Amino acid sequence: MGVFSYRSSLLASERYRWYALGMTTLGQAAANILASAFGPLAPFLQADLHISRAEVGLVATAMSLTAAPSALFGGRAADRVGERRVLILSGVMGVLAAIAVSASVGFWSLVVTCLFLGLGNGIQNPAGSAAVMRWFPQHQRGLAMGIRQTGVPIGGMLAAGVAPVLALYYGWRAAYLASGVLSLLGVVLTIVAYFDPLRRVGAAVVPVRSFRELTRDPRLLRLALVFGCQVFTQMAATTYFVLFLHESLGASVVTAGALFVVVNVAAMVARIGWGLVSDRQFRGKRRPVLVLIVVLTICSSLGAALLPAHTPLWIVALLSILFGVSAFAWTGILGTLVVEVVGAESAGSAISLVQVLSTPATLFSPPLFGLLADLSGSYRASWLVLSGIGMIGLLTLRWVQEDESV
Repeated sequence: MGVFSYRSSLLASERYRWYALGMTTLGQAAANILASAFGPLAPFLQADLHISRAEVGLVATAMSLTAAPSALFGGRAADRVGERRVLILSGVMGVLAAIAVSASVGFWSLVVTCLFLGLGNGIQNPAGSAAVMRWFPQHQRGLAMGIRQTGVPIGGMLAAGVAPVLALYYGWRAAYLASGVLSLLGVVLTIVAYFDPLRRVGAAVVPVRSFRELTRDPRLLRLALVFGCQVFTQMAATTYFVLFLHESLGASVVTAGALFVVVNVAAMVARIGWGLVSDRQFRGKRRPVLVLIVVLTICSSLGAALLPAHTPLWIVALLSILFGVSAFAWTGILGTLVVEVVGAESAGSAISLVQVLSTPATLFSPPLFGLLADLSGSYRASWLVLSGIGMIGLLTLRWVQEDESV
């Protein structure tokens, strides 16, 4: 009885919500290490498995193919049985997938293992986002979601900074297995230190909205389109940014990996910064900040398309920062807006539904980007297509309205 009493008082404390936020952020970072490692390891995968640029994109597509349907399960389960169980399940699946990926003997076996990896990653994001929405009041949600979403660039930064170096000395399989060890650490921390917020009981409980009801909400559908346009650029850049710098701009694999670290550092800072700007400067308004982020995303793709072959390193670093603060820093603001449109009680279901509706973007972005590069012999056409897709998202935001009470 004493243990349960202590846990109840702990969960009711003001400080624990920030502690819980730290746990969900670490879990996000651990999951994203596994998803992000394929981009920095792409040159090694090409050399070992003799695959094309488009086939590198198919590896990312394999993860997205299973992540979409599993996201529905993860979001619904988080709303009904709690986020903690879903986060633990996601972590365990990630560890098993890391072992399987490191043991792959060919391209198709790699694709199959990535299908399993996608299942675990798919249920992680809606559960973690729902946890933040339920732990924090509205006036802190932008900042909290921004902090939680720093797990994505932290994971990407570790993958880009460590994986290529380990691969040079020990091979890409050992490098990926090391990523699995970090994912295992995230699972252990979640089991030991994270607990779900106490839920309301009685007549005041707001029911979870059904998927059918959510699909009839026009604002949610528009936000799903914006999500798809933004994730199209992020998926392509995650998969090909290192290859682009290496092949088009002549950067070494290690230097290109370091610049991708710059992307993720900028994203980590920007996700928190955008949340603060939204909470304080715009008094909880998310749409104006999201418009600015989308504009900067379009500028980053145009900048990549226009860079000449022998661009000075400092200009490439500036472009990396621009990618980080835009194409890699939008999820916190958009996710917060999604939840505030539908209500916190349906947070997991809404976020997972938005992910599923944007499935075409996650599936087709990496292989299409790579195919255009293969056919044209350069990356310019690929980046220009991303700019056009970003414009679609920007135009869609014109018809997204926030509640006046926000």
